[in-house]
Amino acid sequence: MELTKEQQQQIETIKNDMTCLFDFKCEKPGFKTYPKIKLMGGLLECQEDDAENCGHSLPFGHIFLCNCPLMKYIRSLNSGINF
Repeated sequence: MELTKEQQQQIETIKNDMTCLFDFKCEKPGFKTYPKIKLMGGLLECQEDDAENCGHSLPFGHIFLCNCPLMKYIRSLNSGINF
């Protein structure tokens, strides 16, 4: 994914304001391997096997919703939906 300078700055701002138990692995290399996320309307479902271990996942029935600020921003760039 090609990012503009402004988008890169926004990503750094988001990262500085959060913690990630997985050391921002979604960012490497260039968000091409970000977690298995399914777009469900205005929500993101995390389909990673270890979703329950993420501090940004929210259990909802038998699924986990992604509440990661970084993933929400990256997905908004790809989908045009603001989360």
